[in-house]
Order: sequence, then C-alpha cells, then structure tokens
Amino acid sequence: MAEDVTTRAAVPAGGRLAAAALAPARGAVLALLAALSPPVLAVSFLAALCGLLAPALALRRFADLARRLAAAWCGVPPLARPYRPAPAPPSPDTEGRFRIGSQLYRTASLPAYLRRVEWLARDPATHREAVWLALNPAVAAATVLLPAALVVAGLALTAAGPDLLATASGPLLAVAGAACGPALLTAYGRWTRALLGPRTAPARTGRAEALWRGAVRHGRAVLRLWAAALLAVVAAVLAAGTVLCLVPGAGWPLAGYLRVSRAFTALRRRQVAAWTGVEIASPYTPPPQAPEPRPDGTYRAGRTLYRSPRPVVRLRRYAWALRSPATWRDLLWLAAEPVAALLPGAAVAVLVGYGFLGLVWPWLWVVPLGPWASYDAAAAWTPLTEWLPFLRPLPAALFSPLLGTAATLAGCAAAPRLLALHARWSGLLLAPTPAVLLARRVDALREQRDDTTDAQAAVLRRIERDLHDGAQASWVAVGMKLDSVEHLMADRPEEARRLLGEAREGLAKGLRELRHLVRGIHPPVLAERGLGDAVRALALDVPLEVEAVVELPGRADPAVESAVYFTVGELLANVVKHAGAGRVRVELWLEDEALTGAVCDDGRGGADPEAGSGLAGLRSRLAPFDGVLTVDSPPGGPTRVEFRLPLRLGSTPG
Repeated sequence: MAEDVTTRAAVPAGGRLAAAALAPARGAVLALLAALSPPVLAVSFLAALCGLLAPALALRRFADLARRLAAAWCGVPPLARPYRPAPAPPSPDTEGRFRIGSQLYRTASLPAYLRRVEWLARDPATHREAVWLALNPAVAAATVLLPAALVVAGLALTAAGPDLLATASGPLLAVAGAACGPALLTAYGRWTRALLGPRTAPARTGRAEALWRGAVRHGRAVLRLWAAALLAVVAAVLAAGTVLCLVPGAGWPLAGYLRVSRAFTALRRRQVAAWTGVEIASPYTPPPQAPEPRPDGTYRAGRTLYRSPRPVVRLRRYAWALRSPATWRDLLWLAAEPVAALLPGAAVAVLVGYGFLGLVWPWLWVVPLGPWASYDAAAAWTPLTEWLPFLRPLPAALFSPLLGTAATLAGCAAAPRLLALHARWSGLLLAPTPAVLLARRVDALREQRDDTTDAQAAVLRRIERDLHDGAQASWVAVGMKLDSVEHLMADRPEEARRLLGEAREGLAKGLRELRHLVRGIHPPVLAERGLGDAVRALALDVPLEVEAVVELPGRADPAVESAVYFTVGELLANVVKHAGAGRVRVELWLEDEALTGAVCDDGRGGADPEAGSGLAGLRSRLAPFDGVLTVDSPPGGPTRVEFRLPLRLGSTPG
C-alpha cells in the first residue's frame, strides 16, 4: 500500500489528468473483454469434455491478454504467467513401452496426451483462471464499466437535457465518471492480479484471515456445485450408452465402453476427494488375464474352441463386466447423478443468481442513475411479490437489496453442506462394497505373505553365503594352519610360531566377519541404545552432510525398530549411489500412533518406485507391518521419501 501511495504521488498532475480522461474508455474495453469471458470459458469446458486441449491452451492466451492490459492500464505490476511447466514427453522403458501409472502403452501419443490432460487439470492456475472468467463480467460491471456509464449518461444529458437542471448535472456526471475511473481500474487490476497472477500468500491475520478463508471456501463450494451439475449431463449420456451396451444385439462393446464410464467415475472420485476430503476408493476388480492356448493352439471359452484369442478375451471381459457389482452400482449412480447434482446446483443458482443479479445488482449502480436510466431496477421485485404476496406492501427500494443479500448469503452458506451431502451420496454407490474390501484385504495379505516368505528366504541365503565365504573360510584356514603347527613344533619351532601368529590373525578376521554378519541381522547398537542412536550412527557412516532429527519418546517394538533401521539405511545408500546429493536430512517422529520417518536430499530427483528400483523392495519390507512408503521426487529434485508404520497395541514408544 505504501508503494502505491508513493507511486501515485510521483506521477505528475498532467499524467493523472490523462489517466482520468482515458480511464472510461479503457474501462469500456475491459468490460467488453469481460463480456466475452463466459463464452470463452464455456467453449473451453465443452471442448475439454470432448477431449480437445487446443481450446484450453487458447484460453490461456486470453488470460495473457488480460494480464497485459491489467499491467498497462490498471496500475498493477507486470504479471508473470503462473502455470506449471509443461510435462516432458514420455520416455520408453527397456522394452520400448510407455508407462502411465500402472498402464503400459506401445506408442507415446496417448501417454503424452494423458500427461498434458493431467497437467492442465491439476494446475491450480487453471482453476483460478476458470473462476476469473466466470465472475469477470460481474466484477467488471461493478468497477470498470461504471465510469464509462457515468460519462455516457453525462454527455447524453448535456446534449439533450430537457431542462436546465439536467443540462447542468450532465457535466457533473461525466466528471464524476472520469474522476473515479483510475481508482476503479486499480480495483479491477488487483482483482485480476489476485486470480491470474502467481499465487502469493495473503498478508491477513486474525479475524480478517478467518473471514477471507470462509468467503473463499463458500465461493468455491458454489462453483463446484455448478461444475458437478454440468458434469451430471455427461453422466446421463454415459448411463444411456451403458444401457445400450446391455441391449442384446445392439453391438456396442460393453468392456470398451466401460473404460470410458469408469474413467469418468474415477475423475469424479478424485474431484470429490479434492473438494470435500471424502476419499472414495476404486471398487473395480482386476480384469481377467489373457487366455492360455491349448496344446493344439486353440483357445477355449466354455465348450467352444476358437483359433484366435480375441473372441475369448472379449467374452471374458463381457462376463467380468456383468458379474462385477461395481458395474451396476456405477450405472445406478450415472442414472441418478443428474437429479442428485442438478437439484442442489439449481437451488444454489436460484438463491445466488436471483438474489444477487436480480435483487442486489440493479441497486449497486443502476439506481444512482435512476433519473437518467430507462432500466426499471424494481423489475425483479415484482415476481417475488407474486410468489410471496405478503411482500407487496414493502417498498422495493428498501427491501429488494436486503432480501437479495440474504438470499445470496443463504445460497453461499448452504453450498458447502450441499456439496458434502452430494459427496456422501457419491460415496454410497461409487465406493467398494464390504465384500470387495475383504477380497482386496485377502489378496494384499496373500501378497504380503509371499513377499515376506521370499524376503526371509533371501536373507537365509545371504547369511549362508556370507558364512560360507567369510567366517567359515577363515576358520577352515585356521584349522589347516594349526595342523601344520602340530607337525612343525618339534623340528621347526620358528616356522610353527609364525603359523600360530597367522592363525591368530585368521581367528580375529573370522570374528570380525561374524560380528559384521550379526550386525547386518540385528545391529547391537539398535538393541542396546535404541532406534534414535542407531539412526544417528548410520548417519555418521554416510560420506555426505547428514542431519538426523529424531523425536521419539521411547522404544518401539523390536521388529518395527529393525524394519525402520534397515529402511533408513537402504534409503541413505540409495542417496549416496544415485542421487548426486550434497546434503541429506533424516527425520523420525511419532504421529497418530504411527512411527513416521522421512529421508530428504537435495539431489537430482527423478526417483520412480514403479520402475523396479530398490524403493519397490522397501515397500515389500514395510508391507508386513502395514507400512506405507511415499516418494516425492520431481525431476531436478529435491527428493523426499516418507514412510509410516502403524504401531501395534503395547508397542507405542514411551
């Protein structure tokens, strides 16, 4: 604010007069662009639903024009583009395939397209840009259009005024419009900067911060309800298509069509989680495996034999889709979603739209021009009095803005609750059933058992190999030397004494190797001094600058401590080998009855646990304890690997 005052004081008087004279014309141009904002947003939204990304990118060019005009005309600093960098083209794996999540593709076109879709959809600047486009006409009309309207009304009265009073008041209106123009342009520029500029933390404290957060939360809820209502149209189309797939003889590929409908429901699950915090897990079972050929090269489906696997795959997928409860629950949700989403969206639209645009908006700036404007600001009051006859005696000039404000606030206040209610409704049908959850848990436990068995077998083989190649070989050599000493004691005592010294060194070497092997099974420092000191000892052995922050009030279960110790050790080894880092930070703390840790480095990043690296092995190590491991490693770094192990009853530190 101090910078704005200083800048304004430094502008010469002539410059301020020129800015005041140009403000109405500039405001009219900005208002014209604001009138184009909703059509541009609608076209981009419909194109995005059809899978076209070019209109969405063209939308950013429209926002770039708004940024340049705001910086040139509205007195705000130049606005940088707030978008995240475009994703890099997908790179093939060792087999030449391209991975997106758990899916593999033969060509790079579809993965590149999906990456760009995710890049656009998850960029916060895209969401703020959509809010700016939706609200821009109303904000522009309340700010930059008002000076132009006052100037035009003043010139019209001056040129064709019916009496002396009108002729004299015309120049006053024109001067008032020019005088308030720069301030209103600045207000519009700040509005544009707040949504189209780089994201900055607002400097608000106390009650102002709480009011601002509440207003933002309710405003987002209103927009999200309207977005859900628009997406309900897509749900109705997908429901109709699914029904057609089930009609005998229609010829629609059900399994292929389900990919589209399930991608849409997956999108809605992510939106519900992002909008309301209600997590909805995916309820789908894995698709059937590819059929195995018979000895004669044919493929069986029931009692029928086929020469090609394609009919068998198609029949299996059709049966898989029909037998899955998620298919029918999705169909029920898609069919009912238009009603479940349109009703709350329409209710909020009526309250906010009619209350603000119908009852409040005309009184903001049309009423002050009442003597010169032909618009009847009380036109929206008349239908309300027809619906509610007891309002007829009340003066419209007084009660129209009051009731409009109350209706608008009621719609904004109800939006978060209606959005949460819609999320519960979506979770009722889109979430997996208890039977599916139980089957998944059984599969997960089976995989954990197999992984644990394999890991234990690998550990036993490693111990056997280390004993055979290390301590056992050293002691066998010691035994051979002692046999030689026994034969040399009488004839060559000096040679026997030398062999005894070598045998002593061999015993010491075997003991060191045995201690190293025991330390690899369960380190003594872990058993004697606890997890915190053991992790600090690990940090001292790393040839990097390592900071260890351990906040544990006591000891945990020995098995949990051992898993955490070796997890941290392998993560530090990965940093040394692959990260190219200079500094590492190790953190351990207790949070919500879970032992949580993180290893952060300033290396090159790009770690991918899905690429078959050692991170996948760490997940297998933590799986028997219901532990989870998350990796945040963007290209260029930094990398943060966080793990979390729930503590069993009675194993809580302290």
